[in-house]
Amino acid sequence: RNMATGLANFEEILANIFLCKRSPKGDRLLCECSLSDAVPCGEDCLNRQLFYECSSDCPCGSKCTNRQFAKRRYGKLEVFQTEKKGRGLRSLEFLPAGAFLMEYCGEVIDIDEFDERAIAYSQNNHEHFYFMSLDSKTVIDATRKGNISRYINHSCNPNAETQKWFVGGFTRVGFFTTREVQPGEEISFDYKFERYGQQAQVCYCEAPNCRGTIGTVAPESVRRRFSSSGGTKRTRANGAEVALRDKLESTVSDTGGLASPNQALVFARTAIHMDQADDIYRVLAILRATTDAALLSTFVQKAGLHILQVFLLEARTLGDVTLIKEILRILATLPVRSRNAVVNAKLDGLMEAFKTHEDETVRAEVAALEQAWVGLPEILVISSSTTDHEARTYTHPIPRDLRHLATRSRIQEIERTLRARIDYEQSGDSVVCVVHGDGDLRTIARRIDLALEDAREAERKKQQQIAQRRYSNTSSQPPTPITPALSRSTSELRDPFSVTRPSHTPSPTPAAAAAAA
Repeated sequence: RNMATGLANFEEILANIFLCKRSPKGDRLLCECSLSDAVPCGEDCLNRQLFYECSSDCPCGSKCTNRQFAKRRYGKLEVFQTEKKGRGLRSLEFLPAGAFLMEYCGEVIDIDEFDERAIAYSQNNHEHFYFMSLDSKTVIDATRKGNISRYINHSCNPNAETQKWFVGGFTRVGFFTTREVQPGEEISFDYKFERYGQQAQVCYCEAPNCRGTIGTVAPESVRRRFSSSGGTKRTRANGAEVALRDKLESTVSDTGGLASPNQALVFARTAIHMDQADDIYRVLAILRATTDAALLSTFVQKAGLHILQVFLLEARTLGDVTLIKEILRILATLPVRSRNAVVNAKLDGLMEAFKTHEDETVRAEVAALEQAWVGLPEILVISSSTTDHEARTYTHPIPRDLRHLATRSRIQEIERTLRARIDYEQSGDSVVCVVHGDGDLRTIARRIDLALEDAREAERKKQQQIAQRRYSNTSSQPPTPITPALSRSTSELRDPFSVTRPSHTPSPTPAAAAAAA
């Protein structure tokens, strides 16, 4: 009964409710995955590796497996009453390591509102606090509105962790398992919060490595501010921020630079969520101390230029000229191999804006960067295609079972949604395109592939209708379904490609026609 009363004291919601200004951070990243991959957008997906969720325009369409926040692909969990810790959350199924459990949802408030609520909750003798930092400027409060993830308890030896993901340009926090979880096992994570009052909260996790209390003591300046407000027991669940900094430091070698290629990936994944000046300076210091060109190249491959572009935007917003200079100097040391990388990270446009900066050193750094980048080659090769740079012509191979679908009219329909005009002809097992304009060749190639997949789906449905009519007239056995090697949802493909399709209405069977007469 107590558990039912507790569950009734808050409103369950499906997504965050923003009570403060909501601003996207950076642009969405488009991965390079393919429908031919064993698992579309699986472990090798760059977006997944960087904790970026794919968007609706992912090249894998409805087959994309990297849309767990948007699709709410949660684990099977339930609330239960623990012996000493109040309510908790446990799994109803086996979960492998790395499984997505649930998003942490609540009311998103700014820091000023967080301060006011923390004081009010303490004065009202609230026993439990449900704050989770979203970024340096906002906090999720699941006290009054949230979902059942608010009941995940602390453990010094947890089986889950919080991860910050970008979904549609916005940060969201989710719980993921760190090891295998058995049915009936309680879900837990390390709160890692800072304690603002003097009274420590006893930990009841009973793990062999239990620290005895939950959280660490906050800095003296912060404790004084809260003490002056009359508070004696305030906590802030900022474990996600602390965990980010811990992960960043775990990538550093004894010399202060990146430790290995694998750590370079973790470094990029972590750095992309840093939005405080001190944290950005720390990221830049690690890059400056990295002397191995291969490690810096890995960082660039893992969206490193995109990360620094976001940092530049943040530094410009903060008005921190010293930070802007430091980012520009780091950019000058990175092994950038092609003009494409600069353009895709939208650094060319940003450099144009900095040309008129009031600081002379900034203008000089920008001029030096542009001089270094102007001679970079523009790589137009896609997949195993061959490219003639002067004519902007490329040959795009197509799968054998789709070659008969690659008609001129079907391919040319794609140009309606692109900044280019495509002259097309089919040559053997390839599509030869001459692009007029500044259309991105990689985008064109993907849309060709998916338009052909869409055509195959339409052909499959047509053949199935023919087989169904034959069965209705002559056969006593139902027809065997026609299943292609890879099918796609027509509705899923209609939005990204704007391909006009005729409506296929099956002709009535003789029996149906007679009945109608």
